[in-house]
Amino acid sequence: MQNKEPKYSGFTFSQTDKPIVWIDLEMTGLDLEKETILEVGIVVTDSDLRNKLMGPNIIIACPEETLTKMDEWNQKHHAESGLLDQVRASKVTMEQAEQMLLQFLNNLNVGYQVAPLAGNSIHTDRRFLQKYMPQLTDFLSYKIIDVTTFKHLCRRWNPKVNQQRPKKKLGHRAVDDILESIQEMEYYRVNFIKMAGQSQH
Repeated sequence: MQNKEPKYSGFTFSQTDKPIVWIDLEMTGLDLEKETILEVGIVVTDSDLRNKLMGPNIIIACPEETLTKMDEWNQKHHAESGLLDQVRASKVTMEQAEQMLLQFLNNLNVGYQVAPLAGNSIHTDRRFLQKYMPQLTDFLSYKIIDVTTFKHLCRRWNPKVNQQRPKKKLGHRAVDDILESIQEMEYYRVNFIKMAGQSQH
C-alpha cells in the first residue's frame, strides 16, 4: 500500500531527547543531475534505537518519460518490487511529499536542526534530499549517521563479528531498507561498539 499514514500513538519527543531520523529513498538512478526520487520512507528512533516511530511511506508521481529512461537494473528491480506500478498510480508531488515528512517530524516534536539523518550510504540520499527536498534537509542536523561506515570498520577490525551481522533481503523498498539498517546498527551497537564499563573481548 502506498502513502501510508503514520500512527503517532500520542508519543512526542521532549527537549532533552536525542532522536535519530532514518530515511531511505528509492530513485530512478544515482546520477543527481538527471535522476529523481520515486519513494521515500522515514522512521524516527530514540538515541538508543529502542523506540521506532513509523512515518509515512510516500510514493511520488513521476513522468512516464523519466521512468522509461531508467537503466536496466532500476527497471528490473522497481518492477519486481511493485514500485513502478505504484509510482504510475500516484498523484503525490515532490513538494507534497516533503510537507508530509516535515509534518510527521513536527508532530513528534523533533526539534529544528537537532536530529541527525541516518541510514546506509546515507550521503547519497542526502544529496537527493538537498536537491528535491531542501526544506527537509534544512530542518535536519547537518550531522549524519552512516551505517555503512560501521560495516566497513567492523569488516576490517572484527571480521568474526562482521560475518554474523544481519543479512539484507535486498527488497529495494524504502521502509524495509530502513528497518534493516536499524537492525544492522543495533547489531553493531551490541556486538562491535564497546560502551564504557563493558568487558573487552
